[in-house]
Amino acid sequence: MTLSSKRMLGDVLVQYGFLEERGRAAALAHSRTRGTPIGRACVELGLLSPLHLWQALALHTGAPTAHLDGRELSEDVLALLPARLAFLYRCVPLAVEAGPRGALVLAVDGPRSPAMLDEIAFATGRRVKLVVAPEDALWRALRRSYPADGDRGCGFNHVVDGYFELEE
Repeated sequence: MTLSSKRMLGDVLVQYGFLEERGRAAALAHSRTRGTPIGRACVELGLLSPLHLWQALALHTGAPTAHLDGRELSEDVLALLPARLAFLYRCVPLAVEAGPRGALVLAVDGPRSPAMLDEIAFATGRRVKLVVAPEDALWRALRRSYPADGDRGCGFNHVVDGYFELEE
């Protein structure tokens, strides 16, 4: 599942009443200027709360949602996904479905490419299923689950505003 949709997120935001047309135009302009996704542009401009963006992304993609704050994540499940890939693709492994080849359930903050899913499936030896989580909660879960100084050190110094800095 790539969490894709034929409709543009801006259209979904207007259709479901999250934004007015004027807000969408402002967000698109901000998105183009800053090179950020339209959802993040809406939050940066104060047009949407992170919670409303999360709800809109779930409607946009048709994916289930996941709450990450306060959720205990299994060390066994975390060990399936190398920290490098978790940070690179902004995803957190939540569970493995039952069965000998059960799918790995990953929390993400928006649509992902088929190439990303293929790389994670190859690295873990499992099919991948995605759920949507709020971006800020996803970053907190990544930092909590893959500490840079831990046994599974990821090669990143720290994350700032959704971006990570590589170690020298």
